[in-house]
Order: sequence, then C-alpha cells, then structure tokens
Amino acid sequence: MVTEFGTVLPTRRRRWWIFGLATALCVGAAVWFVSDLWQRPLPQIESIESMEAWLLEENSGSKFQFRVPQEHWRKIYTTLLPARRDHHALKWAVLGGLELTLWDGSKTVVALYGLPADSDGAFSTPPVNAQRRYFRGGNSADLRAALRAAYEAAQDR
Repeated sequence: MVTEFGTVLPTRRRRWWIFGLATALCVGAAVWFVSDLWQRPLPQIESIESMEAWLLEENSGSKFQFRVPQEHWRKIYTTLLPARRDHHALKWAVLGGLELTLWDGSKTVVALYGLPADSDGAFSTPPVNAQRRYFRGGNSADLRAALRAAYEAAQDR
C-alpha cells in the first residue's frame, strides 16, 4: 500500500521478518555473553592426576621447576579463581606456569603472569597464540605466596 507521501508501508510479512532478525541478533548476543561467563578456565581439581609448576625468579631470571604436592593444589586454585575472561589483556610479565596432567591423560598448560600485589591475578590457557584465552581472577600476591609455599614443600620431600 502506498501512502500519500509515496512511501510503501511495510507489509505484515516484512514486519515479522524484521522482528525475527532482531530477535535472532539479541539471542545470539545473549548466548555469546553468557557462554563467556560460564567458561571454565581451568579443569576441575578432581580431574587432575598431577601438577607441575615452573617459576621465574624475579631478580635473576632463573627458572625453578617442581612437582606441586597435592595438598597445595586447592590453595593455588583459590588464588586463580573465580576468574573472568579478559578480552583486552595487556603485556604482562610472565611469573611462571602450570602443567596439569588429567586422569584421562590430557594435559592443560596454564601461563601465570605477575601483576602488582594489590591487583587481580592473571593467567592464560592454552598458551598457543592463535587460541590463547586470558583470564583475571584471584590475587597476585596470594598466587606468589601459594607457589612459594608449594615450592618449599616440594623441596622438603
């Protein structure tokens, strides 16, 4: 139907098509947002068979590698979680890393970053540039302390 101004009014079919497209876009955006919130950045602690860690000494740059005693796993996890995805990660200094071997034989490598003591912790997984996902969570000072305690416990064994 043409109005007196020469414009064509949208038909009922066009209105439904526009409504459907708008709804699809809203649902897609909501799914993307919620899936980002529900991501599990680290495997369940119960699925871990072993945990290896490596740390870089801040002053000398020396690398210390050790097997994390099982009684320290939960403490290390609590210094990283809960975590949220960081889509705008900065160039962070590498603090160390974790290699988690799961009961099914798969491995997850987590890169740990050192941030100022009063800020959230930071890590990425998996450390493959094309697929790297950055996360912020926990506390940097607590992470350093937990890793130091795990290292000392590993040396006593």
